[in-house]
Amino acid sequence: MGLGTTPLIIFQFIIAAIDATGCERVIIGVWTSTKTATRREPILSSWWRSGCVKWLAAEDSDVPGDAVDVVAAGGPADYLGTTYRGLVGLRLMRERWPDRRWYGILGDDNYVHWPSLVRGLDRVDRPGAPVCAGEVKNVTTRRNGIPMKMPRLMGGAGIFTNAEFVDALLPRLDGLAREVSDFYLCSRRPHARTTGPSTTAARAGRGKYANCTRPVRSHMFYVHDVFFSRIVEEMAVDLTPADFLYGTEPAVYVCGPESAATKTWSAHPPAVFHKFRLAKHMAWIDAVATGRPIADGDRRDGVMVRTRRISRLRCPFREIAAALCAAWETCPGGQ
Repeated sequence: MGLGTTPLIIFQFIIAAIDATGCERVIIGVWTSTKTATRREPILSSWWRSGCVKWLAAEDSDVPGDAVDVVAAGGPADYLGTTYRGLVGLRLMRERWPDRRWYGILGDDNYVHWPSLVRGLDRVDRPGAPVCAGEVKNVTTRRNGIPMKMPRLMGGAGIFTNAEFVDALLPRLDGLAREVSDFYLCSRRPHARTTGPSTTAARAGRGKYANCTRPVRSHMFYVHDVFFSRIVEEMAVDLTPADFLYGTEPAVYVCGPESAATKTWSAHPPAVFHKFRLAKHMAWIDAVATGRPIADGDRRDGVMVRTRRISRLRCPFREIAAALCAAWETCPGGQ
């Protein structure tokens, strides 16, 4: 073997590393804005894959980095704006990267384990059929005043749609985005809660709010996971439960009330964890995922989780690391 083969070997190694992540099949849009700019660095330094992860930027967002990784989806730079950015971002990603098999919409407080995500999506895929995959739970809703159980997306850990689903949705996306945009505009108009129908002259005097009437729906109707659940129902497509997506930090599943979930990790390794509040927690999990050494201080420290149901939970990181490295097969010595 001569020295001339060295560049080829290095190139083949790089290609193999890219293929191993599977991100050439999956593209993820992560919504971001100036209000959540501090959440970008933990992603960039852990699970970020340039070319496979795109920032879905709000209006006037200062997103650093190569322009190829920024999708200017627009919309207001607040929580409700995520729905608009998700809809527009989905269309733009499909147009610009039509070779991908899966298109994901994700918040900027998640950790992604790429190999598990790609394997999980391949498992739930149905080529030729539209698939919308996410964390699915049955919730009680009312239809004509009658309470009934309905499956609904819990979008915190991401919503993933295959190419067939996105193509079926594309003709409706612009109209859906306008509906969301109009709601945002009208819900923010002066005296939005008290202004009722008015004369044509009064409407004209309200400028950009001229066509607004009192919103008939709660803003919760336009939160991204509720809105996507409605879209899937209207398209007569079954929601596909993704048992590799988890709606909160790993501590809840290792030490908390949902610890039974770890029993399935050996069969379906977790791919996405949601609700990371601290950058160091995401760095710890990434160290486990990549098999990097973890400082002794981090091994002794606990992970604190705050959610709507759990006000305070401490879970020794060594327990979290042991559970995850076994599922991801990254434990030293295979243990």
